[in-house]
Amino acid sequence: VDLKGKFIFVNNVWLKTFGYSRKEIKKINLFKIIHPKSLHHCKELFSKIMSGEKARNIEALFLTKKGEPINIEGSAVPVIVDKKVIATHAFFKNVTEKKKKEKELKESEARLNHMANTVEDVFWITDWKDKKTIFASKAFEKIWGIPVRKLITEKDVWAKAIHPDDKK
Repeated sequence: VDLKGKFIFVNNVWLKTFGYSRKEIKKINLFKIIHPKSLHHCKELFSKIMSGEKARNIEALFLTKKGEPINIEGSAVPVIVDKKVIATHAFFKNVTEKKKKEKELKESEARLNHMANTVEDVFWITDWKDKKTIFASKAFEKIWGIPVRKLITEKDVWAKAIHPDDKK
């Protein structure tokens, strides 16, 4: 991308991902394909790069030709010729599917936490290999008087809640 945000070169994967042809890309400005949510952040990064700095761990939301959002992650560096920045060279990957899965996982965890903290039943999840409790319902604390935090941070605490006759 040049100093004004015009594309100098994109690879074939970029073209396929965003839905543009090589001819079309010559007429597009970088800032026209950045999602409004990421525009301010990206403009700040662009200025930083154009002043000669590298930008790592960039996360932003872009738009395809059809207007569909794409989550990207990557880095960008200045292209310097004769001690002058003339362009940026960026490496990004499409992480839209990864972000979608992360969101689904958070939602699933929220549902589990809600259920676990509202039901009267006692249950817990244990990593048997490490003999460590990963999760416990609030009812565990209520019934046995052992704080859930202690149950999760200390090994074998849950075993104290089992009657000696039932341990085997």
